[in-house]
Amino acid sequence: MMMRVKQIVMLSVLGVACTVLFVSFRATNTTNEIPQISDEGKVQLEKLVSKSIKFSKDVPEPNAKSKANTNVIIEDDNHILAVAKRISSRYRTVLVTMVNDAYLSFTYSWLCNTKNMDIHKSVLIITTDKVSKDNLTRDWPEISVVSMDWSTSHGDQTYSQVGYVKIMVKRTEMLLSMLMADIEIFLFEVDCLWLANPIPEFQKIEGYDILVNPVAGTGEKVYAGGFLYLFKTDKAKKLWKKVTEDMIALGEKISSKSDKTAVSEADNDQQYLSRLLNQKYADIKMKLLPLDVYADGQWYKLPEDKRNQSHPIVINNNWVVGNKAKIERAKKWKHWFIHDDLTCDMDLVKKVVYK
Repeated sequence: MMMRVKQIVMLSVLGVACTVLFVSFRATNTTNEIPQISDEGKVQLEKLVSKSIKFSKDVPEPNAKSKANTNVIIEDDNHILAVAKRISSRYRTVLVTMVNDAYLSFTYSWLCNTKNMDIHKSVLIITTDKVSKDNLTRDWPEISVVSMDWSTSHGDQTYSQVGYVKIMVKRTEMLLSMLMADIEIFLFEVDCLWLANPIPEFQKIEGYDILVNPVAGTGEKVYAGGFLYLFKTDKAKKLWKKVTEDMIALGEKISSKSDKTAVSEADNDQQYLSRLLNQKYADIKMKLLPLDVYADGQWYKLPEDKRNQSHPIVINNNWVVGNKAKIERAKKWKHWFIHDDLTCDMDLVKKVVYK
């Protein structure tokens, strides 16, 4: 794989220096009241829903063999829906993640990690800047990449600050657009290790609306906001519409604040989703993805004998703050699969992933 090494290395260094963009662990405090959406916000939400439904009805099923045009800047949600629908027409599940320039090195490591798992054609990466999209499109032609030209989302976006929350609001809206267009989605984050491909097992599951992964130490009352599978059922759509409503309201509440302003850890998509799931909102049917199979960062802290007895499929690299700390831990455990120029260390991949 030929790459423009200088440009890539600069982006990689930026990613190392930045605080983590997407942290799967969220605090369990839910005492704050949920912000109330404005009338304008309600109109925005209904437009998003109706536009997605109309897209699903009006746009014919794409030719599964044709390649999506991903070399564009996103101007509206229909661009993303067109790409997502083309993926789903052939592979059923769209694997969705959102990254910015600070997370490019994590993205490359995950792509190397999963290179031989036959899933890259199912992956849709939404970038918040054009440079990241251009690099990923050039170096990983099998994946689909679309971008938002959102200048405020570049670089360090610290968890529980306004800039971070704004990205989460947009991500939540995009997921609702796909779901309302009858597209089945798996939301994941790239700061993780995949020891095997979980998607075939997820696709075999029937009778549920959503698959969720509990956060360790919360008594299975808080669920990971960045590792969940949404089936295109009416109940899943109703649930995610409510999550989106709450997030739009939160976005309105913080709209006038500086991107570096702290936001309560009770106010985020994970807390809102967990609250609704615990209330069994819309009579939702959820299935827990067990932590012994879909582990979080606490796996790294297990006693050696328990780790040796475990056989996880995925390990999310959370419970540690900051990109530098995450990368150091991944390297220590040989879960970092790129060289300094972002080319793949496939010898290490072969040693780590399950045969």
